[in-house]
Amino acid sequence: MLSKGVVKIGDFGFAKKNITKRMKNATSVGTPLYMPLQILKSEAYTSKCDIWAIGFIFYEMLHGKTPWTAHTEFELVKNIETKPLQINPNLKPETKDFLTKCLQIH
Repeated sequence: MLSKGVVKIGDFGFAKKNITKRMKNATSVGTPLYMPLQILKSEAYTSKCDIWAIGFIFYEMLHGKTPWTAHTEFELVKNIETKPLQINPNLKPETKDFLTKCLQIH
């Protein structure tokens, strides 16, 4: 998407129509595999969710796979909380640092 000359990434796979400001922080939309842990755990949406999304997509672009996988949302939460992030050791230190900081649980 393009907004005022700025390129933006978007996914409308599970978009909701006519969401109000009040509903915004309490409504879950999106593909579960790409959701940050706080959304999977039904916690409020914050700007940290966007940082997670950037790191998640960047990780997938670099590795050709997602950082965590699962067959259910419950299993995905468990995997994110218990399985350490596996980053390609051949990446530059700055890239590894960026991914690690974006994909922090806390």
